[in-house]
Amino acid sequence: PPPRTPAATAWLTSAAVALACLAFLAFSGSGLARRLSVTADEPGHLGAGLGYWQAGDYRQSTANMFFTQKWAALPLHLAGRQLPGEDAQRELRWNPTWIGEALLFSGDGDPRAVLAPARMMTLALCLLGGALVWGWASRLSGPWAGALATLLYAASPVVLANGVLVTTDMGAALWYAAATACYGWMLRRPSALAASLTGACAALLALSKLSVLTWLLGAALLLGWRVRRRGDRPRVPALLAWHALAGLVAWGCVWAFFGWQFRPGGFVYFDIRPSTPTEHLVCLLDRMRALPEPFLREFLSLGGLVRPRPGYLLGEFRMGGFWYYFPVAFLAKSTLGMLLALASWLAVRRMAAAPGGDGFSPLVAGALGYGAVALLTPLNIGVRHILPLYLFAAVAGGVALARMARRGAAWRGLAAALALLGAAEGFSARRQPLAWFNAVWGGPMSGYR
Repeated sequence: PPPRTPAATAWLTSAAVALACLAFLAFSGSGLARRLSVTADEPGHLGAGLGYWQAGDYRQSTANMFFTQKWAALPLHLAGRQLPGEDAQRELRWNPTWIGEALLFSGDGDPRAVLAPARMMTLALCLLGGALVWGWASRLSGPWAGALATLLYAASPVVLANGVLVTTDMGAALWYAAATACYGWMLRRPSALAASLTGACAALLALSKLSVLTWLLGAALLLGWRVRRRGDRPRVPALLAWHALAGLVAWGCVWAFFGWQFRPGGFVYFDIRPSTPTEHLVCLLDRMRALPEPFLREFLSLGGLVRPRPGYLLGEFRMGGFWYYFPVAFLAKSTLGMLLALASWLAVRRMAAAPGGDGFSPLVAGALGYGAVALLTPLNIGVRHILPLYLFAAVAGGVALARMARRGAAWRGLAAALALLGAAEGFSARRQPLAWFNAVWGGPMSGYR
């Protein structure tokens, strides 16, 4: 049966454990932010973000979106750091990568010192993701589930590695998970607050990365499951009204981000003759002035994301990628503690669900939607592209361990051992998380084989 209402001491202990885990993540991440050499994508994101602040326009396109880039570049903007002059930018063809490299490497100082404040901004989003993991798991199965889920999250080398890079992946993962949680809340207990938070988180996801389209698939799966349920199906008129409110909030947030300007800075952001369905739709929305033009322009990069490109996996090169790339990457780059925690669902699958009954459906629908798109796209260039799944896996793994621990002393010992295993792996990977593989795949010294 479901446990009794946890005592206040259990919640305080859970919060203390979660804060300790996130403090470890913050300490490791801050050191990594100052020590890690510049990665290939960071100059482009940083150059674009700083350009958005300084010029007030969005001419630099990175085939991503704008929020996380602008967020990361804020400390440099406040400190008065300047990009190369407009003549130099024109000579560099407004290429954000080249402009960002000129910013980082043209001076006499250490480029890591320039990049570190921007990396710390990404780390702040990473810590917010940890808070979300704690709250979601605690709601599903109590305070110990929250503590264990936060431990699995903070101990993940993939989370640490991407939590300090100036890219859009961590921001997108945070808002993807937050939008999924809020949408599940809106369907379960509709309210103006739930609908508004759903719209705001979906807008921040849309302003962070094109994976908002993937989120729509997960949301459709969740909505279909909810509508087909017997007994407490939502009423269609009310359902439409809450969706309309969420959509209106999202639309307003996008416009507010661009200062309610259709063409910020007065520039024309694209001029094409449409030939594909996506281009026709984008041009139609542009003529209607339904959304800001730089926001619409980024959706034209969808064709490049689905275009076949070279991939490498298990000693083989292939044009167009591998459908099993991300399953292999998840198994190789996840801690054994997290993988065994997920596997422990086999031991708790028949246990009674927590109060609320359908609390797991947003978790499952969000993961299924994202995983399905990941399997079908040829963008096989790193495990960071499935970063939202690590937030879902941490929540599910923490809940599984907490429920397993309720079965008796031996099970509690096993749950504690798996949690300690994950913590030990995360501690060992803290200095070089990008190069980390788990022990089954040879560890960081030979996993590349």
